[in-house]
Amino acid sequence: MLSPIEISRLVLYCPKTGVLKWNARSPSDFSHYNHGPEWAANNWNAAHAGNKAGGHRPDGYIQITIKQRNFRAHRIAWAVTHGAWPECQIDHINGVRDDNRLANLRAVDATQNARNAAAPKTNKSGRAGVYYNEATPSLKRRWQATIGDGGKRIHLGSFMTMAEAIASRDAAEKVLGYTARHGR
Repeated sequence: MLSPIEISRLVLYCPKTGVLKWNARSPSDFSHYNHGPEWAANNWNAAHAGNKAGGHRPDGYIQITIKQRNFRAHRIAWAVTHGAWPECQIDHINGVRDDNRLANLRAVDATQNARNAAAPKTNKSGRAGVYYNEATPSLKRRWQATIGDGGKRIHLGSFMTMAEAIASRDAAEKVLGYTARHGR
């Protein structure tokens, strides 16, 4: 694992914008290069120094390849700001995966991170934990509400309307400490 000090020598992080840019490289970074380290450093700097580092992954995060290793930009931002790699997950508070402003990042455990997650793309009701139960006989089909806590799935009830199921889910989210944007 590269140290945050080594990473900060290679990229510059702006906490206000969340953007990572490539720093200029020295010939010593290219000592292994056959055409000469100075030539390689000059070429690399002309093409990359000062430019945004990384690109978007299919899941929306920004990924940066440094010394043949892939890193997510939000983890680099955290590491270079705090001087150590995070031991837990880094959550994007507003849910925007490429918004790496320091004010939008927080270190959380997996439970806290899940409590700030958007609804899965497969969700048909528009709300996490709320679904229409089509598996029951047609006369008993109702809206269901569930929520996760401590690795367990809790059944909140069966409701005649989607609004009632959502209200039940909202109340449980408040009690369990879910964020306001969870499941939306």
